[in-house]
Amino acid sequence: MTNQIANLAARLAAVERRLASTARTAQLAYSSIEDGAINVFDQDGSLRAVIGQQPDGTTGINIVNGPPPPTPAPPTVNSVLGGVAAAWDGNFVDSVAAPLDFARIEVHAAGLDSFTPSAATLCGTLDSPRGGTLTIPADQPLYVRLLVRNTSGAASAPSAQAGPVGPAPVIAQEVLDGIISETKLARDAVTSAALALGAVNTSAIADDAITTPKLLAGAVTTDKLFASSVTAEKIAALAVTTDKLSALAVTADKVATNAITAAKIAAGAIDATHIKAGAITADKLDAGAINGKVVTGATIRTADSGRRIVLNPSSDSEPALEIYSGSSSETAPGRVRASVLDMGNWLQPEVVLESPAVASSRADVTLRSPELNGMGLVRLEPSDQLDGYAHITVKNGGPNGDSELTLYGSRGGNVGGGSHSMVLKGTGITWNSGTRQMTFSGGVLRAPNIVSGAVSITPTANTPTSVTVSGLSVAGTVFRAFVTANASVPGSVAECTATNVTANGLTVWINRSTTATTSVWYLIIGS
Repeated sequence: MTNQIANLAARLAAVERRLASTARTAQLAYSSIEDGAINVFDQDGSLRAVIGQQPDGTTGINIVNGPPPPTPAPPTVNSVLGGVAAAWDGNFVDSVAAPLDFARIEVHAAGLDSFTPSAATLCGTLDSPRGGTLTIPADQPLYVRLLVRNTSGAASAPSAQAGPVGPAPVIAQEVLDGIISETKLARDAVTSAALALGAVNTSAIADDAITTPKLLAGAVTTDKLFASSVTAEKIAALAVTTDKLSALAVTADKVATNAITAAKIAAGAIDATHIKAGAITADKLDAGAINGKVVTGATIRTADSGRRIVLNPSSDSEPALEIYSGSSSETAPGRVRASVLDMGNWLQPEVVLESPAVASSRADVTLRSPELNGMGLVRLEPSDQLDGYAHITVKNGGPNGDSELTLYGSRGGNVGGGSHSMVLKGTGITWNSGTRQMTFSGGVLRAPNIVSGAVSITPTANTPTSVTVSGLSVAGTVFRAFVTANASVPGSVAECTATNVTANGLTVWINRSTTATTSVWYLIIGS
């Protein structure tokens, strides 16, 4: 019995020594992780971190399922040349401190008030929790909002929006206002054509400001005078001369008998407008009377019918050289005519050569050269019909532009209408079809039935995640889409595909083993 009690006491003493040794030694002393990882869970059992070997084969600490970050303070937005500058001061709503798992600040902008941030509104990021500034190119006023992403990919609530703020003008309005003062105007710079109707009235003219030297010849006409305001005593001797009388103002009933004698008629005073039609016949002309003379307003022709050439002062309301073929099918002669087109910023002379018309159809060649900037233009079209016709236009670009060849053809209204054209310029080739356009410039082909782009997706790990792209306009009736992920870690993307492919857009899917934000490229081809 004594030996058993002694053995039991020795065993109790050994257990106490071992227990004390265990309490003082680290639980993982001389431990390692072999081809695995330690998962860190919170008090609710949710996975918060993976320490060790990750699912994609890398090794490290991966933070997952972090709580949403706090809402950032709204940005400060200022105008700059070519856009707006959005600045964040590093503060959060309610003065909350920056989260320890801070990843980046996303800067979103749109022209729509109270817009919702999305991949389409993302303009850039700020990577420091201490704040920063991002310049956003813009040609219109923008609203700007911020949101925070943590290392788990979770997003905060969007900040309050700032704006709208537009790009700064190259020249401020206060500089433009008043830039032209009265002293900057050259003498005679303001002409009557530049004054609005009624702009200068009696209250704007000082007394005695208008004297006789200030009146242009012919400025005071009969409609400007009150009835009976000009009396005999108001007319100076010899004030009324021939050039003061309107044409036909003095008629036979106003001339005393025998008042006009041969001595009273100046040389050249009687022209064709004063001679009764048919009053001068061939027997009244001396031989050679017209030789070397200028005939104005007359029709001159080589024959009165058949094949002939006619100088017509009013051919289709304008002077032209008419060329008759003599054909019984001819409905209008060929013509050579000239005119000057008022293009608004310049005057453009042109010469048009038209073939004789048969059944209301004719061909013509138009030469226009030069324009104000020295560019010449030639146009060839089979007729002047505007519904269903074609033309070829050749334009010289000059030293400051591109030479241009345009081939144009349209369908008649009875077969559906529409038009197509091909424009060859120094910068490339453009094909137009209705509202669609295809270009080939600098070795790059852009076609309305081919649309490409990229979309950013933040997936849920090992779960298919999608983003819908809309607002496209792809030509065609059948649409095929091709998508691929731009991932820096090979093997982490299990699948990338597209659904709901239409002319308006598509839905892009990605299945990735991580939650890393991934850029997915897409290509839609319509046929």
